[in-house]
Amino acid sequence: MNVENVISCYVRDNGESSAVTYDTVTIAAHSIYICVDGGENEDIAKAIFTRKSGGCGYTAITNQSVTQNVIDETYGDTYQVTFNRPTNPSIYVAVVASAGTSTVEDLPTAIKTAVTNYINGLKIGGDVILLSLAAAINAAVPGINLTSLTIGTSSGSLSSSNITIHVDEAAKTTADKITVTING
Repeated sequence: MNVENVISCYVRDNGESSAVTYDTVTIAAHSIYICVDGGENEDIAKAIFTRKSGGCGYTAITNQSVTQNVIDETYGDTYQVTFNRPTNPSIYVAVVASAGTSTVEDLPTAIKTAVTNYINGLKIGGDVILLSLAAAINAAVPGINLTSLTIGTSSGSLSSSNITIHVDEAAKTTADKITVTING
């Protein structure tokens, strides 16, 4: 987490002599699973290399893994460090609210900003929790009255259920995936 521009990371080790599955990820025997959101590949690989125990392997997820060469500054040898990048399920949101006592002039933009900040601020494996999202909107745009809030992984599947995010994922959204209706 001390690497510049890293938003979040998830690390899990398997000290067992056989593979184990955690959440949706199978971790090879005597290996570590590392998933990093943000940062530069070279900087991340150097940070991992300086902290990983010798003899410990890496678990790579197909289509999500990055292998980066790192030079051991002590001996000059080159090592390959492997880590994973999360997939980013898109989160769609529909908000219906009334202005209530809010004095914010552009409520739709303020609400979209609050939603974007909450979802894009979630860490790897961080579930999208409907009540936490509502609290984030109310905190960022005081005085509004939320009358409906639904979320989903597509515009056609919005509901009032939380969204499970796995340890190889980081939820993301953009303003075009958020609809805001202001009544009254």
